[in-house]
Amino acid sequence: MSVLLDYVKSFLALFLLIKILLYLAPKKNFSGYLSFFSGVILALGMLYPILKLFGSEEALLEKIQYEEWEEKMYELSIDAKRWQTESLKQYENLLEEVMQTESLEGERNE
Repeated sequence: MSVLLDYVKSFLALFLLIKILLYLAPKKNFSGYLSFFSGVILALGMLYPILKLFGSEEALLEKIQYEEWEEKMYELSIDAKRWQTESLKQYENLLEEVMQTESLEGERNE
């Protein structure tokens, strides 16, 4: 019972803190962003005990870190493909220039 009471207390404290921040923030500029992120934080606050039941915190953090690593690897593969394409274009341009200069020199010699 004390675990449930501690959870409710911490959730209410989080809720009050978010409401205070929303009240103090500029109304027009950031209200949409703050409402969205405060909703996400509250949802995570509500789901935290459920996530704790289904798996350890370390496993969740490990999965998040793996997803971040996977995203970085995907970005690196895109960069590598872009670099390969650019290098191939530069090589083809250089080859065309060399062939043109050689054909011009061949015409001069004839």
